[in-house]
Amino acid sequence: MTIIRLQPLVLALQLAVVACDPVRLGPDPIPLETSADVRAEIGESFTLAPGEFAAMEGRELLVAFRLVRSDSRCPRDVQCVWQGDAEAEIGIASDGGEWAWSVLHTGVEPRAVPVVEGLVLNLLDVDPDPISTTSIPAGDYRVILAVTEE
Repeated sequence: MTIIRLQPLVLALQLAVVACDPVRLGPDPIPLETSADVRAEIGESFTLAPGEFAAMEGRELLVAFRLVRSDSRCPRDVQCVWQGDAEAEIGIASDGGEWAWSVLHTGVEPRAVPVVEGLVLNLLDVDPDPISTTSIPAGDYRVILAVTEE
């Protein structure tokens, strides 16, 4: 009878999966206003790349974009019956506080999440639009967001 040691094999497979995972990002961004990649006004749209975060002017509110979890949007070179949906992980934190992560959608609800002091965070769009013949690398995604008053 032959005994096969699976533990080294399982570890090697786990390492290979981690090394090939294009959406694995580092730890959550440090929620400090001084480290923000973007400065945005209430009511105005702003764009974030994966791993970036924005500071809302005049508020102790930070908004981060982690990644697009799934993207079933209709490619722009195809005629579809349904527009599809993209799911984006968006974080909200106060300056120096911990991140609270939500999943917002482009084609179904929720497209927005309430935040502090009567404000709402809205996912307006995800770029780029898909094309049927190519896939979008995780790092190429951008989200267009706006924080508005309720």
